[in-house]
Amino acid sequence: DEDIAVNELARAKSDKLEAIYQQDAESNKFFISVISKGKEVANSEFWMDKDLRNSLLNVTLPALQQNGDTTTRLWSNTIPPTSIDVPIEWALNCIPIIEVYAKKTYDMTQGNIAKVYAAKTVDEINSIDVESGYPPYITFELNLTPDYNE
Repeated sequence: DEDIAVNELARAKSDKLEAIYQQDAESNKFFISVISKGKEVANSEFWMDKDLRNSLLNVTLPALQQNGDTTTRLWSNTIPPTSIDVPIEWALNCIPIIEVYAKKTYDMTQGNIAKVYAAKTVDEINSIDVESGYPPYITFELNLTPDYNE
C-alpha cells in the first residue's frame, strides 16, 4: 500500500509539473491589434522568447536604426506565419512590457513548481491551480497612419 501511495504521489507530481510547463509555454505569447482609420483591421498572435527579446532590444533594433531603417518585421505565432512591419521605436517601447509580463509569469511558474515539490499528498497537488494568478495576455495596439506602408 505504501508503494502504491508513493507511486500515486509521484504520478500526480509529474502530471502537475507537465501542466505547469504547458501553462508556462504560453508566457511568451502576445497580440497585436492593428488599427487603421479607427477600425481594427488585424489582430494576430505573436511569440517572443527571452533570447529573441534580448536580441531585438540590445542588438538587432539598434543596429537596424543605425542602418537607417525605421521599421522591422515581426512574424506571427500562427501556422502559416504572417508578418507585420512595425516601427522600430514602437517595438523598442513594447518589448520591455513583454519582458515584465514574462517575469511575472516566470514567478507564477516557479511558485507553482515549488508548491508541487512541497506537497505531501495527492490532494495537495490536485489543489494547485496552474492557471490562477497569471496576468492576462498583452494586446498592443498599432495605429497605422495613412503614410505607413504595410
